Amino acid sequence: MTKSNRATYKPVPINAVKIGGWLEQQSSLAMKGFIGSLPLISKEVWSDVFASGQLGIKSAYGTGNNVAKVEWWNGESEGNWLIGWIGHVLLHGKTAEIEQVRTYLNRILAQQGADGYIGMFTAEARASRNFIVGDLWTQSRAILALQLWADYTDDNKVRDCVSKALDYTIDRYRKSDKNLRFNAPSGDSCGAGHDLMFMDALAEQSRQTGDLRFIEFGKELYADYSAGVMDWHETDGQLQTLLSDEPIVGHGAHAVEFLRVPLALAEHLGDEQYLKAFKNGMVKIERAIGIGGGVKSDEQISLPGIECIPLPENGYEICTMFEMIITLLESVRLTGDFHYLDLAEKLFLNDFQAAVTNDGRRTVYCMAQNQPAATHQMGTRWDISPTHDDVAVCCVPNAGKILPIFARRMLAQADDLISFQLYGAMAATVQIQGKEVSIKQVTSYPFEERITAHISAPELTFTAEFRIPAWCKKAAIKVSGAKDVKQTQLADRFQVTATWGADSKVEIDLPQELTQRTISDGRYVFDVGPLVFSVPIQHVATDYREYKLPGYADQDLVAVNAKWMFPPAFRKADLATSKVERTALPEGSYPWSDQPSISISTNCWNLNPHADEGLDVSAFHKVKLVPMGTTVLRWTAFPQAR
Repeated sequence: MTKSNRATYKPVPINAVKIGGWLEQQSSLAMKGFIGSLPLISKEVWSDVFASGQLGIKSAYGTGNNVAKVEWWNGESEGNWLIGWIGHVLLHGKTAEIEQVRTYLNRILAQQGADGYIGMFTAEARASRNFIVGDLWTQSRAILALQLWADYTDDNKVRDCVSKALDYTIDRYRKSDKNLRFNAPSGDSCGAGHDLMFMDALAEQSRQTGDLRFIEFGKELYADYSAGVMDWHETDGQLQTLLSDEPIVGHGAHAVEFLRVPLALAEHLGDEQYLKAFKNGMVKIERAIGIGGGVKSDEQISLPGIECIPLPENGYEICTMFEMIITLLESVRLTGDFHYLDLAEKLFLNDFQAAVTNDGRRTVYCMAQNQPAATHQMGTRWDISPTHDDVAVCCVPNAGKILPIFARRMLAQADDLISFQLYGAMAATVQIQGKEVSIKQVTSYPFEERITAHISAPELTFTAEFRIPAWCKKAAIKVSGAKDVKQTQLADRFQVTATWGADSKVEIDLPQELTQRTISDGRYVFDVGPLVFSVPIQHVATDYREYKLPGYADQDLVAVNAKWMFPPAFRKADLATSKVERTALPEGSYPWSDQPSISISTNCWNLNPHADEGLDVSAFHKVKLVPMGTTVLRWTAFPQAR
């Protein structure tokens, strides 16, 4: 069988990409912080369920060694951590760390039996039940990690092991009891919903091998899921629901990852019905995107039959952020629609940055754009933690997966074309027309407006395209060091066809204007280019639960000033005083710190109590707004003062 050529782009090989600038700083902080610490402080991440810790009959039928008392839970936690850890290691390329990855994955492969199974249950446990809810989901975590490694090393032996594992599971699934698959009698709708995402592993194997038998099984899987009877929060991705006008309302992470299923089937099998279902679903999910780019998801998006209104006080979950980013990046790869890149960039540079502390040690589970406190008294999903193991170790590992997938998709390729889709400091070496081409992006974007792309090629003629973000109204481009240059400016990109040489250079200027927009309830939001701005709330952090590893604790955060109860309010006259201020940071400074290089200063009304200040009180105050991603507690949407 041959692979479909439907995709508009293909990602550059993962072994070709290296990151620099603040992306590398952020990756290093995460590796020294929450990613590196998780195996030391979380039993769910280091239960070794894919090797020595596989679950047998007694352990599989037990309550599970986790707070949720679910048997598949630790496979999700360890598998998602593993994918994120590998992704960061491969972006850095350090020999010792790469060997640690090889050793870890070889232990998983060594556990693969003659039947081919790769997963978290022993042969005895599998023999006791012909279908285990959650097993497809957790298998896919280990398999995706192996596929990432196979892509990096171009190792067909690893691919063969994965193919063997998939063939075993496909055969086992077809022989299993249909009533135990995607049906509520299983008692685990969440695990059943997750099982559908075995599709990610199937699609990736078809991409890597060109063999469509894997994705063709995905068609069977999706048909069973679409006919399944599950709790309402797991059914948003059913084919008939995506094709309908019903709003998407269910479990946020599942709702956005389910969109990749018809997308993958459309790519490989060419059925227009699947593409229509994806596009209709994407239109519906975009209505749930909040001001920082994330999908409203304090577990569920809304309630049955009720359209979501994504307000700044709602919860926005990290798991949903990751699944949304990868869905958006897959969407642009297939459709070529750069609108999805704008959405992915907005999410990555705003909600995601705000979700991780700037020391790289802790993350939120749920965050809000208007967030005056973050404490476990608000609910177990609302404090700041390196694990969140009092509710679920899902968001912290998924936070580790976001930067690697974003960095890998900064460049894409098509026939005789290299596409600069996302901007940031990075380098890559790719093959065009059988020749090696070196590419380097030099920039501190989004903290500066210029991106310099260096292209080094052996007198080779091809097209390079450069995305123009939707927020940019006056983009400009300058090409030097190339011959026979032909430039075209489209609404969303520059396309430059040229004969590129050893020292070719392209400078893209994306002027960032200050804009004020109003959201559905009339409140103001401030943007500069792709960045959303907030008024930070000075806070105090209290450790209320410490881990064995020094420096790691769950924290409650509250405002230093208890009177800081309400956000500032703005009149139209105040908006007119707003101005962007830029300062040069010392070289090597981390721009997402609490002293960023860009801010907005303006006047505002202070709505907070000040009666004890006497009669000489000014109604007006100067306020400084900073990028939302540099804050922990914040106000981001502001009422109008009329």
